[in-house]
Amino acid sequence: MSARSVRVALVISLLLGLQLVLLNQLSIGTVHPDLVWTLPLAAGLLGGARFGALFGFGVGLLFDLTLPTPFGLTALVCCLVGALIGNLAERGMDAQVGPMIPVFAALSSAGAVLAFPVLAIVIGNRDLMRAPLLAIIAVVALTNALLAVPVVGMLRWAGGREGFGTSLKAQPTW
Repeated sequence: MSARSVRVALVISLLLGLQLVLLNQLSIGTVHPDLVWTLPLAAGLLGGARFGALFGFGVGLLFDLTLPTPFGLTALVCCLVGALIGNLAERGMDAQVGPMIPVFAALSSAGAVLAFPVLAIVIGNRDLMRAPLLAIIAVVALTNALLAVPVVGMLRWAGGREGFGTSLKAQPTW
């Protein structure tokens, strides 16, 4: 196992632990922050569409193990977020994205929160439509906008000198 793999596993473990131990206990009304959507965003920005999709799927499966929702649904949505953001990064968005990371995090998190119940309906689960969707979007988008820059920084550190792939070829100032 390479040093990069160990660092990536450490970052994922730390963020999963943060979600389970701290963020799941914080709530605004009945809604709590959901950090999982920032990981595929960071992976897509740092490694492109393929890495973002694969990383998002793997991280989503790990988070799915802790959720009462249909198994694989988080993985699917994370895969889509990572692929979409990675595709944008490969098209040149990445070199100037630093100040925009919170905006992209808020938008991709809002999209993920919306995609989650829609995909649940596709697989035959209508229970998620009872959730307060606008409140969830607001809380998750705001908290992920605040946490996205540190998450991207942590994943950048985990990637080390060699990085993760095709994205962020130009070293941005952020």
